[in-house]
Amino acid sequence: MPTWQREGWQPLMSSRAHTGTAGHTVTGDVEGDYHQLHLAAGQPVDNASPVFVRQIARKPDLFDVTYLSSDAFGTYERKTVGFLEAILPVGTDIIGKAAEGDAAATYEIGRYLLWEANSPFSAAPYIEAAAIAGVFDAQVDLAILQLLPIAKKPN
Repeated sequence: MPTWQREGWQPLMSSRAHTGTAGHTVTGDVEGDYHQLHLAAGQPVDNASPVFVRQIARKPDLFDVTYLSSDAFGTYERKTVGFLEAILPVGTDIIGKAAEGDAAATYEIGRYLLWEANSPFSAAPYIEAAAIAGVFDAQVDLAILQLLPIAKKPN
């Protein structure tokens, strides 16, 4: 079994790279689900490059992304954070910090999803992770989420 498979990485099948006003994105299927991931890194992705993604634990909108980039001197492995469009308004600086495990940044994503995007179900994992890490406002929001029946997984 290849190393990338043992470590939980999934290839982004039929990936396509795009550059637009919101930065670089890759699109494709992971385990049967279509994803459009915005990339935090500034380097463009070769359209023919293999792209491997792994969801970051307890952060359903954040992914570790590894891809190959080449120039006249060689081929290089690049790593960055990929994220779904739902959290794009938060900003790539906060998203990058949350991907690295910063509790306050994780709470900012959860707070945005709960109060501005009106998506309690999507906000719950971020708020819970921040509350466990000791962010007081996240603990208050977590208590509020426990009272909302909509915050539970839909049937």
